[in-house]
Amino acid sequence: MGRRIEIMDGESVINTIIASVSFAEEHYPGAWRLAAVQDGPQAPPVADACSPAQGLIALFDLRGITEADIVGMIDAVPDDAARYRARIAFTRASDWRRDHPVIIMLAQELGMSEADVDALFAHAATVEV
Repeated sequence: MGRRIEIMDGESVINTIIASVSFAEEHYPGAWRLAAVQDGPQAPPVADACSPAQGLIALFDLRGITEADIVGMIDAVPDDAARYRARIAFTRASDWRRDHPVIIMLAQELGMSEADVDALFAHAATVEV
């Protein structure tokens, strides 16, 4: 696959080509570098947080999971202190942060991979409430 290669004359870029690294080295030995910016599809940044409303709608849209399902999961947490903390974090948080222990715990309980969580937060960022 071709990469964006900058052809150099000392410290100056004199041309940019799309080529393989082996082509660049064969034809411009020691006088090229990979461009800092490469063309191609760029993955959208994954949101680190969303509002609870956005998260709940995204859960329903992507997995059919309702708020009642999540409440049931939290109610099933065996440790009283952990259950209380999870309930407060779920019901009172102004935002859901993907790195919060409760979100991580819920994602694990739902069998969500890291890619699933990425998709959830990416979708949630598009939800208007």
